[in-house]
Amino acid sequence: MYFWRYAAEGKAPVFLGKTQQWKTYAAAVILKSIHVNLTVRTMFVGCPTYFARLERDRFSENTQRHVKRMTRIPFLVMDDFADVRAKTFGSDLLIEVASARHYQQLPTLWTGNIAGKDIKEKYGANFARRMQEGSEGLALQF
Repeated sequence: MYFWRYAAEGKAPVFLGKTQQWKTYAAAVILKSIHVNLTVRTMFVGCPTYFARLERDRFSENTQRHVKRMTRIPFLVMDDFADVRAKTFGSDLLIEVASARHYQQLPTLWTGNIAGKDIKEKYGANFARRMQEGSEGLALQF
């Protein structure tokens, strides 16, 4: 029950670390729990493949609808965000979604195969700060 109150404040955990540590599975379990127990709309995004698909069709209305949905859905999981290359359409989209969700105080659960200290270097200080503020107290290194 504690986690749900935490999510109501616009916060969600960040799971970082090596591959094969069950971060995606843990995120999926949390997402399912929130969806079932709170009847809240949720969305799971596998960042590398989802963003690649959006990039191929970047100027379409469909892509804009998907981006809008990511920025407004009550609970979002951004899985494998660290696999999105820096300084690409995908990283710009990642930062746009993170910023919009931060300003609306919507919980976003992040998973990535990256050390916490490397996020700032790869995606910039603003992105790292937003992620840290959105996960205050629930950042886990695997």
